[in-house]
Amino acid sequence: MLSYDDVNTLRAPSILLLTFFINLQSKISGMNLFVPLLLGLLIGYALRKTGKRAKLEAPTSITLLAMIFFLGVKTGEVQVNGLWLLGVSAVFAVLTMAGSLLLAEVVG
Repeated sequence: MLSYDDVNTLRAPSILLLTFFINLQSKISGMNLFVPLLLGLLIGYALRKTGKRAKLEAPTSITLLAMIFFLGVKTGEVQVNGLWLLGVSAVFAVLTMAGSLLLAEVVG
């Protein structure tokens, strides 16, 4: 594995980026996110070189729906005071709209 000094002398952006991701992955225990990412990049590059187009609409939709489902399950485990959260969200929304209108009036 390349050390920081080796990478610093090479000055290659791709190697710097790869080393950053490898170091980040080693610091995040139990989260192997970059291995499938790099594998997908390599497969995508190989498919592009061969001229074949992967049909990813259905797998992407299924994956997003599964992620949203599990996000909802995880969110449902947390106990929150709903009325307080509703009030804070409403105040935040009103202040955001007022700030946008004020900025639009000043700029435009």
